[in-house]
Amino acid sequence: MENGIYQGGRAEATTAAADFAKFRTPSLRNVWITKPYGHDGAYNLLKGIVQHHLDPMTSLKNYNTRQAVLPKNDEFDQVDFDGYNDLVLRQKIIDANELEPIALTKSELSDLLEFLRALTDWNALDMTWMIPESVASGLPVED
Repeated sequence: MENGIYQGGRAEATTAAADFAKFRTPSLRNVWITKPYGHDGAYNLLKGIVQHHLDPMTSLKNYNTRQAVLPKNDEFDQVDFDGYNDLVLRQKIIDANELEPIALTKSELSDLLEFLRALTDWNALDMTWMIPESVASGLPVED
């Protein structure tokens, strides 16, 4: 928050108004197995975040907060959706949007999801083979 104004997104680092509601896009490698999705865990399913980016304004309007994957915390549970429920802030997010809706057929959406699935290294699900038995000091590595 700068001068009482929520910056949000890249603007948290740059304080530039033009960076409001802009977020870094991470690598797509292993995206199939790295849920939840979105900078804040807003989507539990990859299909949901893909559909969000295809039509962000409709997605924002129809967002169901129950799909968010958030850690349970008594302090934060009460405020997790304050930003979403703030109609002034939500309008600022809408105004900052630069994405035009993209209409895909069900088949095209399925193909896109299959492409994203193809970027998965299934060995990443179990990387215990990478744990050495000892480190340079000779001490054992414990579980």
